[in-house]
Amino acid sequence: MREYLVLAVGVLIASSAAIMIRFAQADGMPSLTIAAGRLAIAALVLQVVSLRAPGSETERAERAERTRTAQGYRAVGLRRGVAALRGRACAAPIAAGAFLALHFASWITSLEHTSVASSVALVATNPVWVAIVSHFVMRERVGKAGGLAVVLTVLGSVLLGISGTLGHGVSAVLAQTSLRGDVLALLGAVAASAYLLIGRRARNSVPLLRYLTIAYSTSAVLLLGAASLSGAALLGHAPRAYFMVVGLAIGPQLLGHGAFNYAVRRLSATVVAVAIVGEPVGSAVLAYLLLGERLASIGLEVAGRVMEFPIQLLGLSVLVVGILSAAYDEQRRRGMR
Repeated sequence: MREYLVLAVGVLIASSAAIMIRFAQADGMPSLTIAAGRLAIAALVLQVVSLRAPGSETERAERAERTRTAQGYRAVGLRRGVAALRGRACAAPIAAGAFLALHFASWITSLEHTSVASSVALVATNPVWVAIVSHFVMRERVGKAGGLAVVLTVLGSVLLGISGTLGHGVSAVLAQTSLRGDVLALLGAVAASAYLLIGRRARNSVPLLRYLTIAYSTSAVLLLGAASLSGAALLGHAPRAYFMVVGLAIGPQLLGHGAFNYAVRRLSATVVAVAIVGEPVGSAVLAYLLLGERLASIGLEVAGRVMEFPIQLLGLSVLVVGILSAAYDEQRRRGMR
């Protein structure tokens, strides 16, 4: 029971991310500054935790490294083998951090141009992109559920793109929703997929805490550099904006994803994947309650009467089914290995 409660709380915390971003943007804080602050604070917390955490996990990993090194690099010398292995171990989280930076830069910026519901739903399509990469790059067979997921994701994205041009029910933070924001959200989903794929391959060779610390630190450095180059001010914003950034780092970034990591070790990955799909729904509800964002609809004339057709709700529903299909197909393929 505890595992399900932790998972539910994690989904609720993660659902609040887009809302806090919107509040910070409403206070005039640039999107790159929000992204950089979120990752910088999270990386700093992980740095402190890694210094104070017991060394058992690290010591076991280093012993394993020494064993693999002694077996695989005797021909070229032990010292050179250790250096090579450690270099490879650092390369994965650094690359993951680069994709994580791209994910947050594009997704947070998308919230300037499209609705919370569309942005969060589109950025949650990463299981679909993972399935596509697994099929074409890793030569893993994608089943009927995976193919259905791709079709539904394309259809749902098109419906959300159409609804994004209507401009109905958008809060004062936005003038109207736009296709540009939807494309940026999709780019964020693709970048998140690359981040997840790299992490999946590296998790057996790098301890989780070390991996996250390097990845978050790399992402923070890249985002801070991008913010500086773009002229995005890091200082001088309203106190509420900084409070939102701290909340993003502590809440969705550390507690939300930490809850997912806790749950996935005690529940099936399918259950966790299905629960995470609740994030777009939770974000849409919070956006309606706190920002006044209503889902877009179009007026259709039926038998002489104009009826509202909930096109954005339909797009969100199709997209959620597509994400669920992709998650199911991924777990089925894992079970066949």
